[in-house]
Amino acid sequence: MSRPDTVPEQANLGLLAMAGQLPCEFIGYSHCDLTFGLDETQAWIDHIIVDHLRRKLPRKVICWFCDDYVYDAKRQKVDERTNFERRMWHIREHFVDGNGSVATIRPDHHLNEHLSKHKLISSDSYYTVCRTAEVRVPHGTIPRNTLPHELEQKEERKTYVYHNLQDEERRLRRQQKKKGDKVRSRQ
Repeated sequence: MSRPDTVPEQANLGLLAMAGQLPCEFIGYSHCDLTFGLDETQAWIDHIIVDHLRRKLPRKVICWFCDDYVYDAKRQKVDERTNFERRMWHIREHFVDGNGSVATIRPDHHLNEHLSKHKLISSDSYYTVCRTAEVRVPHGTIPRNTLPHELEQKEERKTYVYHNLQDEERRLRRQQKKKGDKVRSRQ
């Protein structure tokens, strides 16, 4: 296996997802497109540990899809291998339930730091993942290039033509009076 150096585009990730398949974690780093059947879970985990991590396991990792657990070997008082395997079995369940897909894998910044520290990825790959953020959008935030409903209404009201009936009547009376004055002056 070669050292990972780039992060693939999201569009390419969907092509690699297949039902009932477990993708290599390094799909996001090295274009490793190996997939394993659900019945090959241990081979999947071993592939990642041996071929990509070179048996240098991180102490702390998170799920690719949810925030339910933080897998911290020190806190849980287990060795790194047990901790990593628990995480991978948890991730597997997302694929079994249909809640996980290659296109929705989120970056694990703990793993990214570990990979960089042990020189298992290039600095370009590291910084690409670092730039990936999962900032939750605050309630009420609207998409770029759109107006909130209140501003849309305000802009729409600017196009309205307002008529003040009292002013209109007053204007008509003046016009009629001027016409009457002109007719009288001709006589």
